[in-house]
Amino acid sequence: MKSYVVQTDVRLMIVERDRPKPGPGEILVRLGAMSLNYHDMAGYCQVVCRV
Repeated sequence: MKSYVVQTDVRLMIVERDRPKPGPGEILVRLGAMSLNYHDMAGYCQVVCRV
């Protein structure tokens, strides 16, 4: 499966990973789509936006 990985210098990389296997009491959810916008990245990277 493909995964987005956030690098330490705030770059996104697409990497190929093995599909995870759920453990006891866990489920595996298939995503059809996702979004990532500037505000998501700013919050992750603790960037303060200027107005």
